[in-house]
Parts: sequence; structure tokens; C-alpha cells
Amino acid sequence: MAPSPPNSLFLESLVDTKNPLYYQNDHLTSTGSAVAMMTYESLYKPHNSESGGRDPFEEIKMFFGGLFAWWFFTSLLWCFNIGRIAVIVIHSILLIFFFKWLIKKCIILFKWSVWTYYRLKKTWYRIAAAFNSAKAQDKLGYCYERGIGVAPNYTEAVKWYSKAVEQGYANAMYNLGYCYKYGIGVPKNYTEAVRWFRMAAEKENGNAQLSLGYCYAHSQGVPQDYDKAVEWYRKAAEKGIARAENNLGYCYSEGYGVPKNASEAVRWYSKAAKKGDVLALNNLGYCYRVGKGVPQDYAKANKYYRKVAKKEAASGAK
Repeated sequence: MAPSPPNSLFLESLVDTKNPLYYQNDHLTSTGSAVAMMTYESLYKPHNSESGGRDPFEEIKMFFGGLFAWWFFTSLLWCFNIGRIAVIVIHSILLIFFFKWLIKKCIILFKWSVWTYYRLKKTWYRIAAAFNSAKAQDKLGYCYERGIGVAPNYTEAVKWYSKAVEQGYANAMYNLGYCYKYGIGVPKNYTEAVRWFRMAAEKENGNAQLSLGYCYAHSQGVPQDYDKAVEWYRKAAEKGIARAENNLGYCYSEGYGVPKNASEAVRWYSKAAKKGDVLALNNLGYCYRVGKGVPQDYAKANKYYRKVAKKEAASGAK
């Protein structure tokens, strides 16, 4: 049976991270960032090793040429009534090997095309950024921060975020605040991070609202103030940010900035859990295990704990 979460769970449950699963839609998100990093780091290598460095399109052309020649030869034998059974057997074996080969090459081609797509995407971001597109500058900064299509370069990331910020782009403000908070390309500075989070939050950026709420909850760059933390968490939660929904639920559970309300906590945990937030799944499992805000139900508790375990296992495998 899983142990009950300690008081320090509040610290864990209010973590604000650039989780690609929950990154906002105008950024390089969810599938985008995960696939991009995966393709740049590893997917092009199988193409080189499995194909001997040859162009996969050239391999397919050569294979189909040989396949046509063989098919033509066996068809001639069929027409002259020479070894029809043997021809059928040979064709069947050939088909089996062909489909095995085809599946393998399709996988290689997919990896190669995705890798090429992100390389080209980075190039177009650079071109658009050069023409002063704030959105492209922000995305190019993110590519440099995460090493998507380019080698990671935090200084370049901050440079491009700053260019986008000069044009008042909210998501770049959030990203620049994130860099200051964690010391990415700039010295760590909570006060400066809060300044940028606030500017982005006031422009209705959901991730910035979540981060600003976290700063108020943990006195990072501002005096601790749970009322303001709840205010910003709620704004972000109303935009569907999963981690903000979890954090708001925890505030209701423990009475931070709001009166204790276990049922309301479960409601917000459930919203975040439906989006796959691992902390919300864990908190919801705990509620069902001890009967907090819901009838005690060990089966449901076990279900949510299993989901947490699977996500952590998958995360560890990566």
C-alpha cells in the first residue's frame, strides 16, 4: 500500500516546469518538442547505420528495379507453363521478404523525414526571425534552449527571447523569466524572473500565470502570499493548464489561500488527472485511498497509483 504523502508534497505538487506534455499551444509543444528532440538526437542515426549511409530513396528505387526484373522473369516461366508451383512458392516467399523490407524502410524514411522537417523548420524560424517576426524569434530561442535542430546554446536562446520580448511577445517574456529563474544563459535571479512572469501573466499567458503563482507560494522573488498564489493558479487553471489545476486543488486540500474544501480539491485534481498530470494522479489516488473528498475506494486509488507508476517508468526509460 502506498504511503500517505507527507506535508512536503506541497513543495512537489506546486512545481512549475516546462513540461512538454502541457506546454501551451503557441509554443513548440507536446508532441512537437518531444518528437523534435528525439529525432535530432537519435532518429537520424538509424538511417545512417541501417542503410549504410545511402539515400533511402535510392535504395527503394534499386529494390523495386530488382523486384520488377525478378517478377518479369518468373512471369515468363509461368506463361510457358514451366514450374508453376515453384513460381507460386517463390512469389509467396518473395512477398514475405518484400513486406518485411518495406516496413523497415518505411520506418527509416519516417525518421529521416521528421529529422529533415525539424532541420528545415529551424531554418525557416531563423529566416522569419531575421525579418523581425516575434513568434519566430521566440521559437528559435526555444530551439536553442532545447537543442532542437541545433546544438544547445543558452546564450543564443536568451538573445532570441530578448528580441521577441522587445516586440511585446508574451510567450517570450515567460521564457525569459524561466531562464532567469533557473539560471539558463543568465545568472539566476528570482526577482527578474518574477518581473517577466508578471508581464507575461498580465498578457494572459497561462504558463506565466502558473509560474507567478508558484513564486508567490514559495516566496521566490516576492514575499510569500497564498492569496495571490491562488489568484494566479486559478487564472491559469481556467485556461486548462494541468499543473495549475493540480496546484489549485492542493490549495483547497490544505487550506492555502482558500478555505479547506476536500470536494473542491478532488474536482480540480480530476481535471488535471484527465490531462495526464502525474502529481494530480498521485493526489487523486491518495484522496481515494484515505477517503478525502470522495468515498474511500482502494480499487480506484490503486488505479491512479498504477497510472503514476507507468508514467514514471516511461519517463525513466527516456
